[in-house]
Amino acid sequence: MKRNLLTILILFVLFSCVNKTNNNLNSTIIDVEKKPDGSIEYESVTMIPIETIDDGLLGQNLKIRFTDSNIYIADAAHGCIFKYDNEGQFINRIGSKGEGPQEYLSLTDFRVENDTVEIMSCVGDTTTSILKYYSNGEFISQGNYDVIAGAFERLGVDYVFSKNYIKNDREYRLMLLNKDGKVLNEFISNNPSIDLSIVENFSKSDSFLFYKEAFDNYIYTIEPDSAIVRYTVDFGKFSIPESVFSGDFYSNFENLNKRGFFSIRSFFENKRYAFFELAFQNEIISEIHQLLYEKSTERIYKQKFIADETNYLYNVIGLTETDELVYLQNAYEVTTNRDALGKLNITNKTKLNEIEANDNPVILKCKIKND
Repeated sequence: MKRNLLTILILFVLFSCVNKTNNNLNSTIIDVEKKPDGSIEYESVTMIPIETIDDGLLGQNLKIRFTDSNIYIADAAHGCIFKYDNEGQFINRIGSKGEGPQEYLSLTDFRVENDTVEIMSCVGDTTTSILKYYSNGEFISQGNYDVIAGAFERLGVDYVFSKNYIKNDREYRLMLLNKDGKVLNEFISNNPSIDLSIVENFSKSDSFLFYKEAFDNYIYTIEPDSAIVRYTVDFGKFSIPESVFSGDFYSNFENLNKRGFFSIRSFFENKRYAFFELAFQNEIISEIHQLLYEKSTERIYKQKFIADETNYLYNVIGLTETDELVYLQNAYEVTTNRDALGKLNITNKTKLNEIEANDNPVILKCKIKND
């Protein structure tokens, strides 16, 4: 337990050292302690069981992207990307882990756009490679970049890399490069003295590229010339006070953990809503809080789960432009909660009874009930 507390404490120290110079005066404030205008409700749910194939049982460390017609799942255990149709039926694999031509040493991150898939792989201590494939698995090209990154996305025709803290001696956390590797801009000040890997998160809507970091209450939009704070999440009495970063850090954190604190797990936005998945913890419980912010009315809808219980509808992986929250559930979670799920308006309810505990995960697309 002490080791876990110390790891989280190091994260806090790290982020206390990051000086964000971007103007946040015009950001939207999301008040966690504000009384919600209601709970998050769904008018319908569509179940998409991911087909279980020979040598295709997915592991636990998954990254998922979806388009209008396909689902792409990167599985670290297999070292490749699985492509499925919108019904969850397997189509083909993309990429291969190895040291040969058109292969990569690690599948660190990936993105999908139109009929192409780009895989990011870290090579040694100085280089990140981007390997590009057609969605049918055919290799297109490879580019190498002078950055060690934990995540990446496209901003127009250029790449934005979120850099690892491991062996990162650069001044800024985000780097904008063109396809030839020329540095166009850098954002968010970095502390190079910390030798630690942090999970970052990009998400996109039709109009914006968003970025967040662990234990940070800001959501940024990334533009060619700046990183702008779009949302500030006000955790109120459960914010992390500046006093945590002075004096006896370990003792201060233990006191903080007694009181409890929030952090942002994930963020998604579409034209109508902004969605925040928050983690709360103290020395007794861990909770997941979901906030749905309706931008035009400024209404906030909430729901809460106990993180260490078997639950459903808590692991959000996306928000569609048609107002669907997309969840990923392990098959055993679905079978355990079969009766509760059966009370929802599932459009293809026969699939609920076909799922077995050892199957691949299930994707649930939940249509938000609008007033």
